[in-house]
Amino acid sequence: MDRGIQQLNEPGFEIFEVDDPNVYASITAVNIGIVYVKNLTAQVVCKKCQRNFAISRNKQCQCRNDLVYRFTPIFYRNSYIGGLVLNSLVLICFETPEVILSCLNCGSYYNIKEKSAEFCCFNCNTFTKYKLNKVWLKHSKKEQGKEYVPVRGTPLPENGACKHYRKSFRWYRFPCCNKLFPCDECHNESADHELKRAGKMICGFCAEEQNIARECKCQGRTLKGHWNAGKGTRNKELMSKKDKQKYKK
Repeated sequence: MDRGIQQLNEPGFEIFEVDDPNVYASITAVNIGIVYVKNLTAQVVCKKCQRNFAISRNKQCQCRNDLVYRFTPIFYRNSYIGGLVLNSLVLICFETPEVILSCLNCGSYYNIKEKSAEFCCFNCNTFTKYKLNKVWLKHSKKEQGKEYVPVRGTPLPENGACKHYRKSFRWYRFPCCNKLFPCDECHNESADHELKRAGKMICGFCAEEQNIARECKCQGRTLKGHWNAGKGTRNKELMSKKDKQKYKK
């Protein structure tokens, strides 16, 4: 049995009503009846101290700023999965959520922890396929434009690094939406449109916006990173000799 798939005797989900759902998902489902997101973790930035961390519920930041992150799940329909309330923080991207789904044929419930799963129902042997393509937050008109705004001379959260590339110290401005993301994967996890290659970057140490280069023009600091100028590939010339990926063909 796949470790990411667990059959459930009881689904154990709570039924909520959300008047204005704002969390959307693109899901590929074959022979699936119900899809229900149990919890939704996100990478966020505290507006007060600019720390970058993962959050799944209300908490207090190390700077003693009270952060509001409240996700209310609903059954997946019309592309939305629930409602999310945010306060005192800025959303960067969502992590892969844990979901409950049911077999369309016999109604058996399964807990899925991976981004995709293909298996035959353990009860009726019906082929079942689940794939989460992306999750994104649809902002209201009042909330639009409240994305994180870098301050020149002040380092970016985590010096520009993200969960995908811990050694890349810069963010990229993508022309498809004119928004900033640490990498292409962060963009795709948050956006609902096709990515266009970035042409500008922001230094993770001084927040200076400039053309993509190996070094920051204002500090001459090398911005070593795996993500190569928006192409979604890793530059092996810049990799450490200790990195196993450097010698893979």
